[in-house]
Amino acid sequence: MKTREKLIRKNKIIAIAFLIAGILMAAFMILQAQITKRIDESNADVRDAGTYKVDFEGNVEYEITDGKEQDDLYVVQAFKKVDVKLPADFYRFLSAKETAFTETIHYLRDDKLENGAYDYECEKVDEGCYILRKGEEDKCGLTDGRGNWIVEPEYGTISSTYYEEYGYLQLYLHHSSGPSAFVDRNGNWIMEKEKYYNRLHIYQKESLIVFKDFTSDGEHYGLCDIDGNVVFEVTGEEVNVLKVGNTEYYQVLDPDGKVRLLDRNGNDVVGGENRSVNAYNDCLIVCDQEGRYFICDEKGQQLTPHEYDSLDGIDCDGAGLLIAEKEGKKGIIDTKGNTVLEIGYADILDIEPAGNVDVPSDKRAFLVKTEDGKVGIYNVKEGFTIKPQDETAINGDSYYHYDYDNEVLFFYCDHLKCVVLRPDHEPLYVECNDIYVGAKGVFVVEDYYSGIRTYTLLDLDGNKIYAEQADNVDVTYIDDKLCILVTKPEKQGGGYKIVYDGKVTFECAKDNIKIDEENTHVAYAVCDDNGKYGLINAKGELVLDYQYDDIEVEYAVIYRHDLYYIVKDAGEKYGVMDADLKWIYEPQFDHVEPKYNGLAVTLEKGQEIVK
Repeated sequence: MKTREKLIRKNKIIAIAFLIAGILMAAFMILQAQITKRIDESNADVRDAGTYKVDFEGNVEYEITDGKEQDDLYVVQAFKKVDVKLPADFYRFLSAKETAFTETIHYLRDDKLENGAYDYECEKVDEGCYILRKGEEDKCGLTDGRGNWIVEPEYGTISSTYYEEYGYLQLYLHHSSGPSAFVDRNGNWIMEKEKYYNRLHIYQKESLIVFKDFTSDGEHYGLCDIDGNVVFEVTGEEVNVLKVGNTEYYQVLDPDGKVRLLDRNGNDVVGGENRSVNAYNDCLIVCDQEGRYFICDEKGQQLTPHEYDSLDGIDCDGAGLLIAEKEGKKGIIDTKGNTVLEIGYADILDIEPAGNVDVPSDKRAFLVKTEDGKVGIYNVKEGFTIKPQDETAINGDSYYHYDYDNEVLFFYCDHLKCVVLRPDHEPLYVECNDIYVGAKGVFVVEDYYSGIRTYTLLDLDGNKIYAEQADNVDVTYIDDKLCILVTKPEKQGGGYKIVYDGKVTFECAKDNIKIDEENTHVAYAVCDDNGKYGLINAKGELVLDYQYDDIEVEYAVIYRHDLYYIVKDAGEKYGVMDADLKWIYEPQFDHVEPKYNGLAVTLEKGQEIVK
């Protein structure tokens, strides 16, 4: 009995020993797995050598391989988690996860960011609604995300432009133009089933569908409500939508050349037989069959008699002004027919601001020519800012320019003879090949003799400020003092010179300075005779000593400093400075190039970025 008890006790001890050993083994295996996982994670965190896109804050965005930006790893992984079944023939879009898809990610690429293009093969419109392009046939269809086609892939393009607001998808037979039709997300046709219209779009202001197709009678136009019910149909050469104030009308060109203006119920708004009906601001400009112009209000009510030879609206937001001509003489009226500048001038020209400068409508300038050849400048608020002056006749082909900032008009009245007109001044005559207004009204005058250009700077009174033989001069003011970047004549060896406040502050050979023609008067990278680079400011002052192997002046698209410098030190490492010459990145990279809102930097394996 004791022997049996001993045996049982012995077996228990063995079992407990095995249990403890099993627990220890399991604990060891778990610990080993954790160590291995940490080692793997640690190794995964070690960045491979290569070129990476980084921002200005020390963050690595993605790797650049073979000159192309790769997909962001986190974005791709997120797409791989989307469980959406595709039709079987879309095998090439399936991800590593069974029946899941990944979109082709291109939005991180610089060229795609610049032109706004997103090159998707798949587009998620909504839950259970996806636009897919079948690669081999290059056709689009709609799928429900469960492996079924809602609309078979037989279209050149499917657009989701109207989906968010109206729930409609536009099926184009070919590409994103030409015949098309509307369907909802379930594939239901909004208008006539399986009929495609040559023009089809929604005017969102009124939520109306405008369509066009062809019939035996000619081009057929119509208007539907948002549910696809026809409001009216017309046959004509062309139908366009005109917006007058807050109302939209439909301009119909009939086969006989007459023009009608219809409201959304098909009613003729203006009435009569007219050659043209056009919208301008809050009025309608109408030309009758006799070629006489008149004005109607937004509702089609006539405001002026049929008495004008022409009416031309001023191309300026909110101006509400028209140049009116009657019996060969011109003036200015508003959209109600009220006189702004009496009709009695030989010509009136609307002077658009140069360089897309935004000028308020009450500051808009008009060049006015009198019957006896005098020329002046008129604006609506102040009247004649430059009164019509003698002996300044200008013909319609002459070049003219009005500088809004300095209220100066200049143009050529004869070969190589320019006239400058200013408020409360006599005309100024300048003989030159070319002339333009620089900073703060300084006239830059160019003469060309025997292959050599001479630039002369004049103030508004015609007094000479500076003169120099040069291939070009670039003028600005810094701290209220004149600053000139002079490009020396190539025939005299070339080079550059900076003249600030009347003194030469910097001068060098053409190969010893880097000039960005689009961004002058900021800063320049310059090098000495030993090939070491430094930095000068726009005044010509040395602000960074000659100690670097290279410097590039760059501009960030989106960055708080805008201006920055890529610097290469004596150790062949690149760094980046901000506009205040403070380090964004101290020299640490094998190479740096500017990228859209960031930098492309070359890193060694495992290299950490020091900010």
